[in-house]
Amino acid sequence: GLAERRLPAAGAGARLYPDAFARALQPEYPSAAHLAAAVVARAVEILPPDPLYLRRPDATPPSARKSVLTR
Repeated sequence: GLAERRLPAAGAGARLYPDAFARALQPEYPSAAHLAAAVVARAVEILPPDPLYLRRPDATPPSARKSVLTR
């Protein structure tokens, strides 16, 4: 959402999409250890995931059963 776009973001993705992440922070390539330490120290706010789907899924709902008997 728009509120999340005002929050600081770290990583290369924040630099690739400056319109979405206006406040890019260092490091550009944070390690998993760096991210885990920031979470444990409560230095970052964890937001719920908000997936962005770029295309429709390949899976479709099942259709009606077809008869194998022919007349």
